[in-house]
Amino acid sequence: MLRSHSQLQSRVSLDHFDAWAAVQTRRSLPWYKRVKPRPTEMIQEFQGYLERLPVSDYERSADLVFVAYRSGCYVLQRAIIEELTCKRRLDVLARVRRIIQLAPSRRTRYRWVFIATIATLIGASAVQLLAKLNNGQGAITEAVLVILSFLSALLLALAQFFGWTVKSAAIVASHTFVELIERGSKRKSGTWPISVSCEQVSDLSVADARDVADVVNKLIHPVPHPNVYEVREEEVNEVISPVSTSDIPPGLRPKIQTDHQIAWERRIDFQPYNITTRDSDLEPWALSLSTSGVLDVVSAPNGKNEWKSDEEWAYKTNRKKFLYRFYPQYNESYTLRLNVYGPHGPGIEKRTHTCAQMLITKYIAER
Repeated sequence: MLRSHSQLQSRVSLDHFDAWAAVQTRRSLPWYKRVKPRPTEMIQEFQGYLERLPVSDYERSADLVFVAYRSGCYVLQRAIIEELTCKRRLDVLARVRRIIQLAPSRRTRYRWVFIATIATLIGASAVQLLAKLNNGQGAITEAVLVILSFLSALLLALAQFFGWTVKSAAIVASHTFVELIERGSKRKSGTWPISVSCEQVSDLSVADARDVADVVNKLIHPVPHPNVYEVREEEVNEVISPVSTSDIPPGLRPKIQTDHQIAWERRIDFQPYNITTRDSDLEPWALSLSTSGVLDVVSAPNGKNEWKSDEEWAYKTNRKKFLYRFYPQYNESYTLRLNVYGPHGPGIEKRTHTCAQMLITKYIAER
């Protein structure tokens, strides 16, 4: 269904893993476990698949999207929980952008109809047995037998007529999966935030164009998480220029003697689909700079600076580090401009230009 879609062929790389088939081909298991694999074996096979994922620099930077179908949803949930708790391939989990569950396993009304039908047949057999033990059966007993005989067929016919096999509710994810993944946060140890969505697709082999389009859109377009900042672009600019003592602010002249300055600027743009708020389980975003020289704030974004009191005191005391903490809005841009007087970064003043270049290189590497 997905491999043949034109939009996916040019934009994503698709890989398919069938846990059921993997267990059936595993010769180390007894034959009865291969004939009808249990969830435990399928989870182990999927964990093995995660362990075998490439770890090159290119693959490490690529985002992952997991798409699970029917019982695979349960297998995926359990495997991710165990990988997170055992801390084996956390580098893989860090790359997972979203999880799409197709037609999760259900408890349908048809299942309860089937159980009621079996109970009816057992009840009819019990009544008939009691009648024989009593050496005869009255009119009431005969009526009960007739009713029970036709009740099972009636229940099945009603189930098909009213479409009870379709009008059903999907089983929700386990409480552990919801707490560790869907409500996860990088601030809480042992959790990891991943966006999870469910699509009710009855059968992939006969899925209509609308169902396929919904799945493709969720594969291509990001699905935000309330505890994840969605950043579109971040940029740092540094311009080194000479400066005279008269151009240094009077309050900073006793702290530094230098003949050059760095005009430092950092800008960050957030995505239109960023949904983080003050209520999110996140620390405020921080635009910051530490230096060996002396800092002077040229301009900061509008709004309240959410920095801590000790951070504010440290800046006003020694002018070595400045932070601007804030809760970003969606589709907004924030810019912090500072002047750095004297040496910037580790080393002596003569290495200022080299250190500035080192800072940019380090920033690119961290991205």
